Amino acid sequence: MSTQIRVFVVAAVTLPILAATSTSAFGQNVTLQYRWTKGEETRYRFVQQSTATVAGLPGFTSSVIETNMSEVVRTAVDDVAADGAATLRYVYESARWETRTPMGTTVVDTTSTDPTGTGVPNGIKDVLAAMVGETLVAVVAPTGQVQKVDGLDRIVEKMFKSIPTDPSTAAMIETLKSSFNAEWMQNTLTQGSAQFPDRPLTPGDTWDKSATATNPLVGRQTTTTQFTLKDVETSSGSRVARIAMRVTTQPPEEPTGGLAGLKMRLTDDSGEGDLVFDVTNGRLLRSTTHVTMSFDMSAPAPDGTAMNMSGKVTTSMSSELLQPTN
Repeated sequence: MSTQIRVFVVAAVTLPILAATSTSAFGQNVTLQYRWTKGEETRYRFVQQSTATVAGLPGFTSSVIETNMSEVVRTAVDDVAADGAATLRYVYESARWETRTPMGTTVVDTTSTDPTGTGVPNGIKDVLAAMVGETLVAVVAPTGQVQKVDGLDRIVEKMFKSIPTDPSTAAMIETLKSSFNAEWMQNTLTQGSAQFPDRPLTPGDTWDKSATATNPLVGRQTTTTQFTLKDVETSSGSRVARIAMRVTTQPPEEPTGGLAGLKMRLTDDSGEGDLVFDVTNGRLLRSTTHVTMSFDMSAPAPDGTAMNMSGKVTTSMSSELLQPTN
């Protein structure tokens, strides 16, 4: 057989196989949706780690502040409507907060009898402990869009009731309380979960979601996340989608006066991340996001003058399915 004929035969045999493989791996449509079953329960761990470098604090050339927070939340499916929307009950099981500053380390852990570390402000542990065992109820569409949230007002009243009354901090406390409203929680739950378009997708497709909320320091700002479906593969008998994320925040032109006269102006707020979604069972397996924020901030000094500060914050946020509880 001549060389030309052998090449033709090999090509004739292999090209259809390659074409079929390419269609199987890259041409399949997939619809990403959450799937709930009434009575089902899942537990997730949410972790946020931040490092802030601040210049301009009196007495310090440059200060580094590290904050680590983690929560374990149990989600129970109370009901599922005909359109697939679910009534979900979120129960806070535990929370831990650790802060490292030039002044020392503070640790508050709701699972321990006493906080460790130093400098725990009065009432802080009680604020976190007030969340444990409390319930939020949300109605969530199969696309991940949070449609309604109930129960936040009760939790906020319980949280701030434990803080001792102090005229010097009364305005700050009221500002914080007003920030923890239904809109804030709805946007928080929305940003904390993946949202999907109501259409079939193929690898390479992109879609956006945006959420607007009020930050007590910055004012109203809009955060937009762009998702890109990277690939869909089979793992442990389930189809699994891997999705890339890019996050950008559009701050207001003018910061609003907030906590104790603090004002902050964002000069950059962007990030990226990825998530893994179980297509077969319709649940998020894990997600990770890394965000960098640069800012300028002003605050009144004790002598009445203004303190001008600037800084940069790097934050990593992750969520992980601990295992379904039933």
